[in-house]
Amino acid sequence: MTRIEPAPDLLIFDLDGTLVDSQEQIARSFNVALCAAGAALVEHERVYAMIGLPLIHMFSQVLPELQLHLVPACIELYRADYNTIEIPRSFAFPGVRETLIACHAAGRTLTVATTKGQVVADMVIDIAGLRPYFAHVLGGDRVPHHKPAPDLVLLTLELTGLPPERALVVGDSSYDMLMASSAGVASCGVTYGAQSAEALRSSGAIHLINSMPELLPLIGVNG
Repeated sequence: MTRIEPAPDLLIFDLDGTLVDSQEQIARSFNVALCAAGAALVEHERVYAMIGLPLIHMFSQVLPELQLHLVPACIELYRADYNTIEIPRSFAFPGVRETLIACHAAGRTLTVATTKGQVVADMVIDIAGLRPYFAHVLGGDRVPHHKPAPDLVLLTLELTGLPPERALVVGDSSYDMLMASSAGVASCGVTYGAQSAEALRSSGAIHLINSMPELLPLIGVNG
């Protein structure tokens, strides 16, 4: 694996599918909401492919035109189920905590950039036990435009005072890769999340890893 030079000082992590194994949780709550609203259920794989987008976009993509008026209700139903039932089940992928510990000990600045709302993002990070390692956790409602717009990365750069050429976005979706390239930041796709290696490459991933610990040699940190 070719090491990134210069090594990034700032690591910007996506949350769902990158740090936390939440695909099934999101898909379950998504279908709970559709069912409660009187709409047809969808295959979990279809939900996985949309993870990283705001809920309004996700529900708008699966509801037929005659049921688009149900989108606001679906969002509320989703949040009620996810926040109450699924968040308490949140856990980090294998190797994530150990990787964050090593990066933090090496003096790297670690942040989170997620389309989840700020309150929910904070809850997930806390329940997964990852809070001590992050300088900033930024939810999608902290910026005007969601992924794949660059807003979350640009706000992170502003808050940390670090330049884009010393940053690396780590995520599992094309939305993360596009967000990074739009902000002029390098990207690393993780292949164990919502989207395939091919989808990550085609959306601009510069590096790919198959597990979170593989990030360490890539950025020059000893595990």
